This record gives sequence, C-alpha cells and structure tokens, in this order.
Amino acid sequence: MFAKSKMEKFKLKEIETSKVEVDYVVKTIMLGESGVGKSSLLLSLTGKPFRLDSQPTIGIDFGVKNYEMDYDGEIEKYEFPWKVKLLLWDCAGQERFRSIVKSYYRNANIIIIVFDVCDVYSFECVRGWYKSLEECSDANLLEICIVGNKTDLGNHRKVSYEAGKTLADNLGALYIETSAKDHENVQELLEISLMGLMDKVLKGEIELNRQRKNVFRMGGGSEKKETRCCFG
Repeated sequence: MFAKSKMEKFKLKEIETSKVEVDYVVKTIMLGESGVGKSSLLLSLTGKPFRLDSQPTIGIDFGVKNYEMDYDGEIEKYEFPWKVKLLLWDCAGQERFRSIVKSYYRNANIIIIVFDVCDVYSFECVRGWYKSLEECSDANLLEICIVGNKTDLGNHRKVSYEAGKTLADNLGALYIETSAKDHENVQELLEISLMGLMDKVLKGEIELNRQRKNVFRMGGGSEKKETRCCFG
C-alpha cells in the first residue's frame, strides 16, 4: 500500500454525473474464485446494499464510478483536476467462464484479484489468476491490487494479513483487506488502485490516451493543446 505522504498528494472526489466530459476512462477488472465476494464488493462500490443471498456471477457484471482527481504538487506536463470514469467489470470465477473472462483482460488498466480470508484455497488460487493475466497482458502496464475480503468473519479467518501482504509484495501488487458486508475499506480499495495507476502515468511508466484534448504546460505559462483518440 502507498506511504501516507504519496497518498496525500492525490485528492479524489466522487462525482455523480454522466454528462461531464471525462479526461480518462479506466477499465477495472475484478478476478477471483467464485464465492470470494466480488459481486458484493461491486454492490458496495456502487452504493447498493449488501445481500446475504447474493448469487454467483454468470459471465460478467458491470458498474461505473466517476471521480474528480487533483494532485497537490507541480507536474510539468499535466494540468489538474482530471475527470476519471472507472468502468468496473466483475468477472465470474467459475472454471466454465474462464475463456470469456480472459477476453475482458484486453485494454484493462486496473486488475483487482480477490480472495476470501476464510478460504485458504481461494488464497492459493491468487497466483493462478495472476499467471492467467500474465498470459494475456503485460503486468507492468497495469495497476494490480490483491484484496483479502470478508474480514467481518474474523473468527473464521484462515489467511493472515501478513500472508496476504507477502504474496502481494512478491507479485509487485498493492494489498488491502476489506469487508463488503461492513463496507470496510471498499472505497479505499478503488481509490488506492486508481492513485497507483495515475502515479505510474505521471512517472511515464504507463501511458493512457485521454478522452478529450490534452493540455500541456509550456514555458512562460502558455499552453499547447493536443488531441488524442480514445482507447477501446
């Protein structure tokens, strides 16, 4: 997870609008075994109530979040704030849907791999999900976050925080633990992933095409605008 000083440089504000022209569209994919709580996390992220009777996702489910993103610091190339639209794809964990799920890896920007802290098998499968991702994408061009979900079931916990964090570190990923039921760290999960991605953009490690005209700062305070096409 980010050091506090780095997190504080980014300022995020959720906005509820579909009419404002956005600077970036960020495709976010949620992966993990069936039953780990991906659908419940998506419900929580999009402001919908938790459901104890939630059924396994059949194929793909979808949600949208909009943010205004500012940065507390001087970046020579970019001007803030940015309007960012996150497209959230909840992918089924069952084996029979794996070929469909892999087709959604294309053009993804953020990958969230979820496991159940009460289920050792789902934790052991994280590496398999990461490997399938590597087969279809360049992990260096993504922001990846490993999520230990269902922390509200603490008495049944089988996977420690240290084990989850160590695995994430070994994979070069962020790590956070959540409870979709209690809404604990759910919004933070999305925010640290988005901040991690945009930090790489600012460092030049990842390039995202903007949806509207780029505004580049030039010497003497003048501006130069450049138009780029959006990505699919």
